[in-house]
Amino acid sequence: KMQLDILQDTHGVVNFEGIRVGYVTYEQGGMAVNGYRFGNLAYISDISNFPDTIYEGLKGVEILIISALRDTPSHMHFSIAQAIEFSKKIGASQTWLTHIAHELDHEETNVRLPSNVRMAYDGLELNFVGE
Repeated sequence: KMQLDILQDTHGVVNFEGIRVGYVTYEQGGMAVNGYRFGNLAYISDISNFPDTIYEGLKGVEILIISALRDTPSHMHFSIAQAIEFSKKIGASQTWLTHIAHELDHEETNVRLPSNVRMAYDGLELNFVGE
């Protein structure tokens, strides 16, 4: 079972310097890890094992930035296929893959991805609606 020291639940909202920041908590290698939500954008990294309650904290997310290490499965990170499936399940209209291995060629990988899923890149800027 994950231990939540500061955050009281597996998902919720905290106020940080006047900014509402949503969070979802999941596990990586026996440690509690957090993903973050700002309005209709969520940033989820280092994910493989998660509770089903994560979907409650991600309802309404339209832009998802999510780690997808490589094509082959890993017990610590999503594969590309797992990240795409996760994105579909929350209903994101845009998904950006990050935290990727060097073995994935940017252009070649983008060609085979669904049209609403792309590889993130340095300098990427996204417009989103905050709360």
